[in-house]
Amino acid sequence: MSKTLSVCLIVKNEENNLNACLDSIKKYADEIIIVDTGSSDNTVEIAQKYTEKVFHFDWIDDFAAARNYSISKATSDYILSIDADEVLLNGEIIKDFINNQAKDYGGWLVNLDSTRRTNNQVHTYTSQLLRLFKNDKNIKFSGVIHEQIINSILSQNLKIGNSDIKIEHLGYDLDDKALAQKQERNLNLLLMHIDKNPDDSYNLFNLGKTYFAKKDIINAEKYFQRVIEIAEKSGVIYPSALNYYAVLLFQKKEFQKAKELALESLTINPNQSFANYILGDIYNELGQNENALEHYLNLEKEINNPTNLAKIIGDYHLPLSQVYFRIGRSFVNINKLEQAKNNFEKGLSENPKDRNCLIGLSDYFLRNNNFDKSIEIIEKAISLFPEDLELKNIKNIIKNKTNYYKKKSMNEKSTNKISSVADLRNRIKIKQSVTKDKPLLTLSMIVKNEEDMLEDCLKSVQGLVDEIVIVDTGSTDKTLEIAKKYNAKIHHFKWVDDFAIARNEALKYSTGEWILYLDADERIDRDYLIVDKLRNDLKNADKNLGGIIITIESDHSNMDGSTEKHRGGYPRLFRNLGYPKVYFKGRVHEQITPSLMENNLGMISSDIKIIHEGYNIPEEEMQVKLKRNYTLLLKHVQEEPLNGYAWYQLGQTLGRLQLMKESEDAINMAIKCDNLSPSVYASAASTLSQYAGNQKKYKDALHWADESLKKAPKQIYGLNLKGYALLELGKKAEAKELFEQAHQLWKSQQNSVPQSGFDIMIKKEVILNGLRRASS
Repeated sequence: MSKTLSVCLIVKNEENNLNACLDSIKKYADEIIIVDTGSSDNTVEIAQKYTEKVFHFDWIDDFAAARNYSISKATSDYILSIDADEVLLNGEIIKDFINNQAKDYGGWLVNLDSTRRTNNQVHTYTSQLLRLFKNDKNIKFSGVIHEQIINSILSQNLKIGNSDIKIEHLGYDLDDKALAQKQERNLNLLLMHIDKNPDDSYNLFNLGKTYFAKKDIINAEKYFQRVIEIAEKSGVIYPSALNYYAVLLFQKKEFQKAKELALESLTINPNQSFANYILGDIYNELGQNENALEHYLNLEKEINNPTNLAKIIGDYHLPLSQVYFRIGRSFVNINKLEQAKNNFEKGLSENPKDRNCLIGLSDYFLRNNNFDKSIEIIEKAISLFPEDLELKNIKNIIKNKTNYYKKKSMNEKSTNKISSVADLRNRIKIKQSVTKDKPLLTLSMIVKNEEDMLEDCLKSVQGLVDEIVIVDTGSTDKTLEIAKKYNAKIHHFKWVDDFAIARNEALKYSTGEWILYLDADERIDRDYLIVDKLRNDLKNADKNLGGIIITIESDHSNMDGSTEKHRGGYPRLFRNLGYPKVYFKGRVHEQITPSLMENNLGMISSDIKIIHEGYNIPEEEMQVKLKRNYTLLLKHVQEEPLNGYAWYQLGQTLGRLQLMKESEDAINMAIKCDNLSPSVYASAASTLSQYAGNQKKYKDALHWADESLKKAPKQIYGLNLKGYALLELGKKAEAKELFEQAHQLWKSQQNSVPQSGFDIMIKKEVILNGLRRASS
C-alpha cells in the first residue's frame, strides 16, 4: 500500500513567501498542515487556497512547541517539515523514496541550501537537516529556536538515513532591515534559552553566530570561545565553532591564531570546504601563495564532491565563480598566467557577471599587451555595474598604461612588458610590481559628509602628492563632488564602527611608494614645507626608514570659551609596504606605528606641520564627536583589555566629557598596562598631574609631572605643571627655574616633540603668572 505524506508548516506574516513554498509541494503532499501563530497580513487567506487544514496557535516564544502542534494534526505515514521561506526543488522523487524505506529507519536528512545575495554575489551555506520523518506520537521537536527532532528519533531506537531531497532556503536573502529584525528575534529567544540551559553548546554556537552576523564581535568571540571550551571534540558543533571563530579572528587580522583553528577543524573533518576557504584566504593575506593555491584547489574539490559528514556538520559554499577567481589570483601570484586565465574563464562560465573574474581576465590580456581585449572586458564589467567607480578607475589605469607603453615603444622601440591593472589594485591582492611611472606619494583618506572641510585639505596637498585615494563611508552631502574636482580615486565602504578597518580599506587602493594620511579637517602647512626637497628625500630614503614624524597642531576649545594649542608628533607619512603588511590598528585614534615596528622599520622627525581644525568646533558638535569616540573606545578596551593606548584615549575622551573620576581611572589603567610608548606615557602622566593639582593633591601632582618630564623633558606643559606643584608646596626657587625654562621654550617654540610625542602650548600669561608668584 502506498505511503502517504503530510507537509507541515508554521507561519506568521509570510504572504510574500507562502505561494512559492506551497506551489512547490502541493503535487506531492497528501495533506498540507499550516499552523498560523498570529499573522496580520494575507498569510491565512493564501494558506486556505491550498488546504482546509489551517490551525491557529498562540505564540509562546518556542518554535518546538509550535512545530509539535503542527505535527500533532498530521494523519499521514510520513511528515515533511518545511518553512514558508523554503522551496522544495525535487518533490517528484519523494513518494518513491518513502515507499522504499526499511522499518527500522525513523528519519532522513534532506539537502538544504541557504542563500543570500550581497554586492552582486550569491553566498550559499549547504547542510543536511532532518526534515523528513515517520509520523509517530513519540517523535517530537525540542528547542525554543533552531529546533531539532533527531534526538527524539534516536531515542526510539530508530536509524537516521540520507536522501537526495533538495530544499532551497531563502530566509536570509533579505534586505538589511528585515535581516536585522530576524536576527534580533533569534537573539532574544536564544538568550532566554541559554539563561535556562547555560551549557547547551548547540545554542551557544547559534548565539555566537547571531552576534557575529550582527557585527557584535565582542559577544560573538565570547560565545565561540565558550563553545570550543565545552563542546564534544568528536561532535559536529566543535569543528564548526572552530571555523567561525577563525573567520572572526581573520577579520581582526589575527592570522596566526585563525590559521591554527582552521587547521584543527580540517584535521577533524578533512573533507570540508569551509576550512579550506578560510586557510586559502589566510595564506593569501600572508603572501604564501603556494599554500593558498593548495587550499583553494581543495575548496573546489570539496564543493564539487561534498561528503555526507560535511553536509551534516554544515559547510559554507563560496560561489564557484569566486573559487575560480581565487585560484586564478594565486596562479598570477606565482607567475603561471595561462593557468590563471583558464580559471578566470571557468569562473565566467559559472557566472558571466562575476566582477572579479572579469577584472582578472582583463588583467591577463593587459599583461600580454593585448590592450584592446583588456579594455573590451573591463567595459563589459562597467556595462554590468555602471555605478561601480572602481571599475571606471581601472579602465582609466588601463588607458594610461596603454598610452604609456605606446609612447615608450615609439620613442625607445622597447619591447618590455608593463605591469597590470591588478598590480595597481591591492583589493584583489595580486602581487605589486614597481614600474617607472609608479606614484611616489599617495594621499590616503577616509571621509563622510565633509563638504565644509575637504576642499581646503585637498588644496593643501596640490603639487605634493601624485595620487589621492578617498574611501567614503556614506556621504550624503557634496563631499564626493569636491573629491572629483581633485581627480581623487573614490571608493565606497560601509562604516563598521572601526576607523582602522576603514583606513585599511583605503590602503588597499593606495599605490604610491609612500603614503600620507590626513583627515578632511587637516591641512598641510605649506609655510613649513619645501615640496621638492621632501619628494627628493622620499626618493632617496634609506630602505630601513619606514615613517616620517609630522607635527600636528590643533586648537582645542575649552568649556570657558578659551582655546589651547596641542602639538603632537605622529608618523603620518610612511612607506607603502602593501596591505596587509602595513596596516592600521585601533577602533578610534588608529595607529600605523605598530605595523611599522613589526617590519623593523625606523622613523625620523621632520619639520612638516599639519594644522588640525577638528577640535576647534562648536561645543554641541564636539559633544557628538566625543560621544561617538567614547562608544568606539569602550568597545576597543572591551576587545583588548590590556591595550594601554586604548585606555589612554578613553581617559582623554572621558575628560573632555567632564567625567573626571572615570577619566582618571581610565588613564591610571593605561599606565598599569605597562605598554605605553614613552611619549604617550608622558601625556598620560601630565594629565594625572593636572587632575591631582585640580584636587589640591600637590604631592601627587608633582610626582606625575616628574614622570611626564622623564619621558619628554622639553615640553612646556610638563614644566608648567611641575612649576605650579612646587609653588603650592612652597618651593618657590625650584618653581621659578621651571617657569623660566617653560617661558624660554614658549618664546622659541623649540619644544622638541618626540616620536609620536606631544605638548600643549598653554597661554604665555599662565606661565608668566607662575613666574611672578615664584619671584615674589
